Amino acid sequence: MHKNEVMVAKALSLPKNSAERKEIWKTIRNEGDWDHNFNVLRNGTGTLIPKYREQKTRAHSEFIPCSGCKGLYSKTSLSDHFKTCVSKQTEKKSQGVKEGRFLLPIPEHINGGFYKDVLLSMSQDDIYMYIYRDPLILKFGKRLYENKDIQEHTSNHISCRMRELGRLIGEAKKTPEWGIQKIEDCFSPEKFNNVVSCVKSLAGFSEDTHMYATPSLALKIGYSLQRCARIYRSDGIIESDITKQENGSAFIQLYESDWNDLISSRARQTLSEKKYNAPKMLPLSEDVYKLNSYLKEKIKELLMKLSNDSAFYIELAKMTLCHITLFNRKRGGDVQRITVDNYKQAIEAQNSVPYDDELKSSLSDVEIELCRSLTRIELKGKQERKVAILLTPEMIKCIDLLMQKRSNANVCGKYLFARPSPSTRTLRASDVLNEICGKIELRYGNIITYTNLRKHIATMAQIHELSENGQDQLAKFLGHDIRIHREIYRQPLDIIQKTKISKMLMLINEGKNVTEMPFNNQEEVKEIDGSCADESDGEMDYQTDKDSLHNKSAQEKRKAPSDGRSTDENSAGKRHKTQKKPWNPSEMNSVNKHFSHFIAMSKVPGKNDIENVLKKDKILSKRTWRNVKDQVYNLIKKQRKC
Repeated sequence: MHKNEVMVAKALSLPKNSAERKEIWKTIRNEGDWDHNFNVLRNGTGTLIPKYREQKTRAHSEFIPCSGCKGLYSKTSLSDHFKTCVSKQTEKKSQGVKEGRFLLPIPEHINGGFYKDVLLSMSQDDIYMYIYRDPLILKFGKRLYENKDIQEHTSNHISCRMRELGRLIGEAKKTPEWGIQKIEDCFSPEKFNNVVSCVKSLAGFSEDTHMYATPSLALKIGYSLQRCARIYRSDGIIESDITKQENGSAFIQLYESDWNDLISSRARQTLSEKKYNAPKMLPLSEDVYKLNSYLKEKIKELLMKLSNDSAFYIELAKMTLCHITLFNRKRGGDVQRITVDNYKQAIEAQNSVPYDDELKSSLSDVEIELCRSLTRIELKGKQERKVAILLTPEMIKCIDLLMQKRSNANVCGKYLFARPSPSTRTLRASDVLNEICGKIELRYGNIITYTNLRKHIATMAQIHELSENGQDQLAKFLGHDIRIHREIYRQPLDIIQKTKISKMLMLINEGKNVTEMPFNNQEEVKEIDGSCADESDGEMDYQTDKDSLHNKSAQEKRKAPSDGRSTDENSAGKRHKTQKKPWNPSEMNSVNKHFSHFIAMSKVPGKNDIENVLKKDKILSKRTWRNVKDQVYNLIKKQRKC
């Protein structure tokens, strides 16, 4: 019956007891056993036929087939077998378990791409089994998978979110009387308090200090549970299941009303308090200079070497990746995920887009040259933001050489900085930076990270008093909005508070005028948010000005004349009486028109706000900014009395 089969006929044609004949019989047996084992694993019933009989009974989930010979092994024995398997397709000895998982049957209710990219990359432990047996967690992960642009780091993010829910189920199962076996059990209103207890226990909440050991975990589980509840309610609507609809809606209601008080508020406070008095160390400028100089010298050396020997490909790729990220102060992940297509499109755009003559006329010669020489690549960053990366001619030269040597270096991935085959993944920019910093003698090399480098440039912009528009442009280039730039990346340096702010406080407490502060070159006190002290808080500034005038007047009265003459006689000719000019109705209308929102908020406008109005409104052109400020203050005072 089987002698007409190709493999059987081939085996029978060979001499008995020959090695080749035995190998063919072995392959036939493994194929037949795998066909049986595949059906058992897919249906969940039946007896598996492993390659070697196990001494103890194992669950079906503990067996994985060999991707080469199709024999069924336990996880521990498969790793040992894969090292010597003659039928394996890859040379990597550590890929046996991962490759074998791809042969396992895909559950009917799970998408094939989601299963291979996310589930198979997870550790096959108890938490994985909680996830695998819970349709709602799988649906939650599938929704995340479908909503995201799938990249190499996406599957890890989705896996972490799913495992957090799996850990919640594992924690709930420690108390069997609660009856929480799956995520859908958490949505019963009577079990809401039990879910809260589980989350607190999992995140390490202390009843004594009211602090969390892992506050971010508590917040993440809350977001995931809310999303699962919405999916559960949607399923109930589709299936016309009233119980699902009611439980899902009830949990969402409880979450919106009580979750913040019970979980989120203390978790956020814990996150905030952990940052108090934490050392704010930024990279030293001299260390950044050393790193940049090292990269330039090394790149120059490697360009010559790679031209003759492809063995230096990876080293030049690492140096170029680090140099581009350092120059642009980007997140490492943004630069490492530049694709070959991104680069080619940017080069084509650079060569094809002309610059408008009117635009050129507004630029200096240096700026025009920068426009011609720099190449700009646009990528998708965090939260779908457009991220721009600038490439200098030296960087272009390195990338072009890397592109030429890709085939010789056995690199075939879609990424510009891909690893050699068989891997298609890209080099990790953070690992590359750590490796390079370890080779250079830096004072504080351990604090040079891409995040700290981004904070470094944001802080330097603050110290050098970059304008508001400049800060906004810098924030957009770095890939975040201005609020994140001010609150997180721009550090409130203790040096600023200990020097400039402390001077102001000391002089005020001594009853001195702020204008007498002993700053070099009559520099103005700058607040932490970068705006001038006399331009930011109108009411405080106005009061300071009034105090200043009062103090000056008092000091002049206290001065005794050196020659016995009166103060008026001594100062005659130097002082002239200021003639007050009454405000006409048109001027009053302009003040009310332009500064009505300041008056409504009982806030005096700053100098910049007033000067901008004076430039536009001809009616107020004869008034100084101080006149307008006093008038607004009087209107606010009048309003308060009413």
